[in-house]
Amino acid sequence: MLKIKKDNGYWHIAGTFMGERVRRTTGLRATQGMKSLAEKLRVAAEKDIADGKYGPVKTHETWRDAYHAYRAWKMMEKRWTVRQERKLDKMCDFWGDVRLTEIDQAAINAYVMVTWGHLEPGTIRRYLNDFLAVLSYADERLEEYKSPKIKRPVADDARDIHLEESEANELLDWIAAERPEYHPHLVTLVDTGLRLGEMMRLKPKSFRDEDHLLVVKRTHGKTKTITRQIPYTPAMRVLANRFRAMPSGATLYPSKLGGAWSGDNAASATLNTALKQGCKAIGLPYEGEEKIRVHDLRHTFAYLTAKAGADLGDLQLLLGHSDISMTMRYRGFISSRATTYVSNLRGGNQLSTASL
Repeated sequence: MLKIKKDNGYWHIAGTFMGERVRRTTGLRATQGMKSLAEKLRVAAEKDIADGKYGPVKTHETWRDAYHAYRAWKMMEKRWTVRQERKLDKMCDFWGDVRLTEIDQAAINAYVMVTWGHLEPGTIRRYLNDFLAVLSYADERLEEYKSPKIKRPVADDARDIHLEESEANELLDWIAAERPEYHPHLVTLVDTGLRLGEMMRLKPKSFRDEDHLLVVKRTHGKTKTITRQIPYTPAMRVLANRFRAMPSGATLYPSKLGGAWSGDNAASATLNTALKQGCKAIGLPYEGEEKIRVHDLRHTFAYLTAKAGADLGDLQLLLGHSDISMTMRYRGFISSRATTYVSNLRGGNQLSTASL
């Protein structure tokens, strides 16, 4: 006779009946309220075996169940973030009661067009990566479920838009005069190359007085960035002196109201608006694909640092890339020494062109 057993938080049917070995999940959470339904599925499985109709079955698990299991696993690994929770909670409002077996390319396409149709391909791709991670974990966890192959939009995220030194200075001067509340924010992004989220997490102790270095800690759970130390520019030295005098838990880069932001997205939207106003005022691109965005200030730091003589190894350390292949996108910023090397090949002793 088959039995109902708890396994990994779900009711499973297990045992041997009429020579048929059974080990499969019911897809039902292991609660007392679900046990009676699990028993009915057990009886149904025995009847199918007796009638010769038993075979592999598809899971009854919903996307909400799969999401909760995925979240629990990531929290156990200490790799769960507030950003993931916000995004996946919103998706759960729509997909929560949909069975995993009902999710296919057509259903996802329809959802993307209605919900994310206004977003850039790169953003849609990142959202889908989070969504499909839930299905992939269910695939690993459930023997009877096979996640579908879902096509994602092709996106070229390799933006290399940046400001020249004179443009950066003019823009920051405008911000200082017209939007002074955000001047420290934008100076820091240009002069350190930090990602916005990294800047928002800085504390007074991040600024080291003894060696004039900004220490940026590796974000917990992230693998694409490493801890690094960034020397001060004169402007950053002024900010560092101000920040070190503040309480340890102070918000160094506050919103216009003087407190913490509601999230990185709110900060990004506000600072992008300030950038747009500044770029429009001084004649820089402020709309379309060429417009200057917050993350382009990181590219500006990389460009200006390379122009000052940094090589790829320097940029890798300053930008915090764990893999130099991530830094290679900036190789075009670095002045090649090949021209000098080739010009002096063989000591510069070349045959005259007349003899060729």
